[in-house]
Amino acid sequence: MEYQTFFRVPQLTDTVDADVQFFPEGGYLLAGIRSQINLKAVGTDGFGIDIYGCIYGKTTGMVTPFASSHRGMGRFTFEVKEGEEYYAMVKMPDGTEKKVELPQVKTTGIILHAEVSDSVIRYSCPATPEFHAEKKLYVLVHCRGKLIAINRAGPFRNGILPVKELPPGIVQGVLIDEDGKIYSSRMSFIFPEEKQNLTIQTGKQKHHKRDCVLLSVSFIGKDTLSCSVAVTDSLLAPEKRWDKNIVNYFLLSSDLKGQVETPGWYFDRTIPFPYRKRMMDIMLATQGWQRFDVEKATQGIGKPMPFFLELSQAISGVIRNYWGKKAKNPKLFAIAPQLNLLKQVEVDSNSRFLLNVQFPEKTTFIFQALTAKNSKWVELFIDNDSLRPPQNPLFPEKIILTDTSQEKKSFPTEQEFSKVPTTGVYYNEGRKIYMLREAEVVRRNDSTYLGNFEHIAEQILEARDIREENIHSLEEWIRKIPGAWIKKDSAARHRILYTRLQKIPASVFVNDLDITKVFAGEDIPNLLNTIPIENIERIGYVKDRLQATTLDIYIYLKPGCSFYPGSCRLDFIQCTPLGYHTPVEFYHPKYEIAEERDNPERDERSTLYWNPAVRLIPGDREKELYFYTSDTGGPYRIVIEGMTNRGEAVRKVKIIR
Repeated sequence: MEYQTFFRVPQLTDTVDADVQFFPEGGYLLAGIRSQINLKAVGTDGFGIDIYGCIYGKTTGMVTPFASSHRGMGRFTFEVKEGEEYYAMVKMPDGTEKKVELPQVKTTGIILHAEVSDSVIRYSCPATPEFHAEKKLYVLVHCRGKLIAINRAGPFRNGILPVKELPPGIVQGVLIDEDGKIYSSRMSFIFPEEKQNLTIQTGKQKHHKRDCVLLSVSFIGKDTLSCSVAVTDSLLAPEKRWDKNIVNYFLLSSDLKGQVETPGWYFDRTIPFPYRKRMMDIMLATQGWQRFDVEKATQGIGKPMPFFLELSQAISGVIRNYWGKKAKNPKLFAIAPQLNLLKQVEVDSNSRFLLNVQFPEKTTFIFQALTAKNSKWVELFIDNDSLRPPQNPLFPEKIILTDTSQEKKSFPTEQEFSKVPTTGVYYNEGRKIYMLREAEVVRRNDSTYLGNFEHIAEQILEARDIREENIHSLEEWIRKIPGAWIKKDSAARHRILYTRLQKIPASVFVNDLDITKVFAGEDIPNLLNTIPIENIERIGYVKDRLQATTLDIYIYLKPGCSFYPGSCRLDFIQCTPLGYHTPVEFYHPKYEIAEERDNPERDERSTLYWNPAVRLIPGDREKELYFYTSDTGGPYRIVIEGMTNRGEAVRKVKIIR
């Protein structure tokens, strides 16, 4: 359920203005037809404003007066004349006048007219004498995407729909021909029947402070009700009258555009039903339709979906062979010890897989991929849009090279590789290792190890200095660099920036390798923390003093130390995706012993009880719940909201003292 808060913006001027619109029934003003016109006036604060005025024709003069009846909405009728141009002179509450043009008159056409009584919906199709339909016409009726009826229609052809056979809520009728062309549409509302199938009983008529209240909730009928139970203090958390709730949201607000002002008003049984029904009909004619574009639907035009429909939690990915192509008949196994899950995952012809499984947060999955012959010479990848792996402090999940041109030149192609002995390549610590010819290794002179860096560096720390300054990690040292700061980006990855004003990304070099480019897209501070501090020989930084536009961080490792820490396997992935949040039981005090009842700390809870998962099953006599009252003395409001297994919204409110 969507929750929104609307508030009024104070008027800053003495004059009152409003957006005034007129909506002919069926969408058009037809010449020679007595048309029903609905109006709506919205003030500058976004809420309805009461207006009145008169309709004029440029040649006929005044036609009819009008006035709003409820929150800026109203209705009037008049005979539309051919060739006439109509406009309205609107009177504002402060006496100012505003001219508003009405829609142009059409000389030929047909509209859908409907009237709702207690027992039937009567519809008709008034048309101009010149209108002739080339195809057969039908009235298509649907409610919340479900087709209800299709009846033959035509100019001035009438029909009825029994209300008892229609579901409660918004019912839309569409005048359409056999080719799917839409001529007119009309919305009506079927009010739900008042049912006393949900009852709430308490053991006492009067409750004292810190008293135990026993609730007996029962639901009569053949349906199963899944509901929530909330008990609040009416004084500390007063209910907003006519506010949004599950019934009016499901039947009304969810299928309309924009804000429905005070939706609960239309369901308030203290207001005369004929008045509520009339204003509901006017509101539907002015608010507009949101969910369905019937014209596009009949033509087979749908809105493209950028992502597939998520029917459940899922983890997807792909398996590649040694050369990055789709693997031939690979195998994939998934293990989740917390779920007692051990299964082989189906892999399609494109080497892609999709594991549909419900899992709570902090669930660890282990995936193992194999070739058809049970070899480990495959690469396993998890889709980022279905899984966001946590930051692993030991090693990065993937190493992404931004420039693969050198890799393509260095490594043989699939055809070339077939000519190389299998002993010339192997896996080591997650990397493909190629056996090259014997080469002579010459040690580089330490005096030139840092190159020009020694002369321009702002700071250089040797291994001895790092120990003396008690630096435990590279991130700790980076945070001490003047102007440098670490911040999370939109993808929750940490970034090293220079100056809070400019927010310039810093460059980080490990043994003269720019890892901010090599590991683009990764969490750089997290990667640096994988380097043991004892493996560092020198660290330092260079920055542009004059313009404060650059910061370069240099890290040099001791001979024999590698930047790639830990070990990983390309055919093996361990991950902990973001699962659903496990529910936490609502806490409420229990004044069961004298010590708790005599506690001097005042109990002023606004919410005394909350249970979002109460299930009432047919055959069960009742569901018993209990809570303790506070020190305010009430009154207390009990609200039960839920849905039946047939999709019916249910709500019950009871006040106890």
